[in-house]
Amino acid sequence: MTSKKLFIIAEITLAFIVAVLTALFLMGRSNTKKKNVTVIANGVKDESRSAFRYGLRQAAKDFGLELSYVDASDTRDADAGKALLDRELSLGVDALIIEPGVGTDTWDIYSEASKKVPIMFVGNTLFDTDVENISVTEADQTLLGRALATKMLESYDNHISGKRIGLVGENLSTPCMMERRAGVMDVLRDTGCEVIYNLATSDDSADPETSLASQPRVDILLALDTATCEAAGEVSFLGNLHHATLFGIGDSMKSVSFLDKKAMLGLVVPDSFMTGYQSVSEIAQKLRSRFYTMQSPSVTYKPLSRSDLFSPANQEMLFAMGQSA
Repeated sequence: MTSKKLFIIAEITLAFIVAVLTALFLMGRSNTKKKNVTVIANGVKDESRSAFRYGLRQAAKDFGLELSYVDASDTRDADAGKALLDRELSLGVDALIIEPGVGTDTWDIYSEASKKVPIMFVGNTLFDTDVENISVTEADQTLLGRALATKMLESYDNHISGKRIGLVGENLSTPCMMERRAGVMDVLRDTGCEVIYNLATSDDSADPETSLASQPRVDILLALDTATCEAAGEVSFLGNLHHATLFGIGDSMKSVSFLDKKAMLGLVVPDSFMTGYQSVSEIAQKLRSRFYTMQSPSVTYKPLSRSDLFSPANQEMLFAMGQSA
């Protein structure tokens, strides 16, 4: 056989091997299953969580992960929380992003799960975050409270001596709400105002709107979370807050709408987009390397007034809050 024929045969053989290897590589890529991350949070599919979900989706797209959502709104005790975790683990989930529900405020129900899959906690932490190896993505809750009270003070030119103030939150006994309230009280100290009541709407059998409208008259109402911010905004818009001025912490378009309608004078918005994005980012790095130690990212917030609500600096935030999918 001539050298020319050997060369041609060698080329054909090499081309065949390359084609086979390429096909196997592409088949392997197409058959690679994306890691699945389950997000367990209160009202996670609600419109009020749009910015949070948008951040989750963007990060999942960037890091090649699949997301699934589980609404934990009805998970009101440790047994229900453990049953939910056991169910998700039995389905073969690769990682969990969890916003603990009221009543599941113990690390015990999560400790066993954390040995099996990476867990990132988000948002309104309900238990002591000093537990070893726990990772949480959230805003600094004390600073949020301080920002809310500072926003209110600015609207009154720092003169609120003699003013009667009400504080309202869905559940004021959680560490998150206690930290926000502590931040508020730090700013209010020595201003001469009087806090008339601290209302936890979850303790009242009536709906939040009815409960708010029946409270003693105050000059200023401070809503400490998105749910009560929306409820108080509705009451204020209907003229049933007894002429109290409203300020709140909220991250939903409904909260923003009440600011736009002048039912609220000031709003502090935690960056829920980054809460979602950073939580997935940390999970992705942990899934890529089991030796990676997940961090606890702190997200920022923005104090808003009606006058600067639609400024260019706030357009990206409003866009994220307006995403419905």
